[in-house]
Amino acid sequence: MINGIVRVMFCVALVFVLMLVACNDAHIDVHWDDAAPTINMQDPIVSAPPDDENPIVGVNPATPTGVAKVFSQLLEDERLSSAEHWVQAAVLLGASGTEPDIGMIAAYYGAVDDFAMLRLFATRFCKTLNSDDELAISEHTALSLAAYLIEYENVDALFEHVSDLVKTGWLHSIGVYREYIDPYEGYLDSMVITGLNPLVARTDKSSFNLNTFSFRAAILGFDTAARMENFLFRELHAQEYILNWLQENAGDSFSFVHIPDFVRYHANSTYTRSSADPDRQVIYLNSAFGHLHEYVHIIFQDGSSSKGIGGTWRQEGLAQYLADVIYPHNYETMAFKEYGIDRFVSGDSLEKYGVFIYEKYSLYTGNELSYPPDIRALYDALSYALMLSDDDDEDLIRRHFIFWPINKYPHASYRFEDDTLGNMLSYIEAASFIAFLADTYTFEKTLRLTNTRVCIEDIFGKSYVELHSEWIDWLKR
Repeated sequence: MINGIVRVMFCVALVFVLMLVACNDAHIDVHWDDAAPTINMQDPIVSAPPDDENPIVGVNPATPTGVAKVFSQLLEDERLSSAEHWVQAAVLLGASGTEPDIGMIAAYYGAVDDFAMLRLFATRFCKTLNSDDELAISEHTALSLAAYLIEYENVDALFEHVSDLVKTGWLHSIGVYREYIDPYEGYLDSMVITGLNPLVARTDKSSFNLNTFSFRAAILGFDTAARMENFLFRELHAQEYILNWLQENAGDSFSFVHIPDFVRYHANSTYTRSSADPDRQVIYLNSAFGHLHEYVHIIFQDGSSSKGIGGTWRQEGLAQYLADVIYPHNYETMAFKEYGIDRFVSGDSLEKYGVFIYEKYSLYTGNELSYPPDIRALYDALSYALMLSDDDDEDLIRRHFIFWPINKYPHASYRFEDDTLGNMLSYIEAASFIAFLADTYTFEKTLRLTNTRVCIEDIFGKSYVELHSEWIDWLKR
């Protein structure tokens, strides 16, 4: 399965350039607390330990005999330089004679809704991402957990993956009788910080440089450890989801998918939107969202020197379709929760065309337009409203960039007559049209359309004009 491909073949580097500097007068477009996929919530607190607990439950490993000496000896262990940052922090603290504040960490873990802190990802030890209290919880958690491993397993356990079961045992040992479940579903298991200045996280499939993004920090929202971790989790989750979906649905056309050895993320100070460079396998980051669309361009090599085609309604429609229609935790769903229909249409446009959007959405789905919306039906309803607009209304309804015709973008290219015609569509319309073609003529054929130099008639047996008319009739249904 692609799980294995993603976790092994993304092994060189996914370099991520961000910044962790706050900007007081900026704001975050979407509340991250509601971002999906969300981390797992934990089970309720258990008032007493289960009868069949292991024998170490209830033991306080705060000051085990000889542990401080072991920490001092570990300073000379050559493995320490490549160990997870929480281990390095624990050893330094333990060697200095610091003892963990069990009361403080027990009170914290007994009250929180999730155990993201206990993942002890390196971001939890970065001063720019945490409050003083959060840093103290992380440090004392690391110290106590390390002492627990030394006392009840062995020193080597510090340099191995700490299982959920072992962390549950540690929680019980400090009097918190709850089950630990990795909130990031194992996606960050192999990710290790190699240094905090700059902050670099490396995994078996990716490398994230997290500390050189200066100009849009607060808008990006990477101002806390929790948000940073959730972002990394969502990025890896989305990429894996789409590759799995393509493997299951693309048939022989899956051969068009190019799984890169690495993908780099760079700060983008030039454009107002994120973009991709498939040749360099770089995604230029301008916001905290929208990267899956650009990732699709990377894996299909859209606009690369080897492929030679890209930037048309075919490629943009496919990227929008996979990122927003197929991937369930897409940005547009989150934005709709924040802004409702105003995310797409507002003011005079909503007054004039809103009734058509609401009515068509209801006809398409049998439900009223509300959160969470069916993005496919919403895109179809929006496309229908755009179809109704005449030339005098172009500026009215197309004020938002997602409704701009593709031929207004500088990257738009042309190869066939249908490119000239199709590039008059917006991203939203192109995604709706691609979805129609995929449903009507199979996704495998549609993928051939977006990834070959073959003209549309040779794939579908019909001209662009004929297929476009079928789509319009379908929208009118």
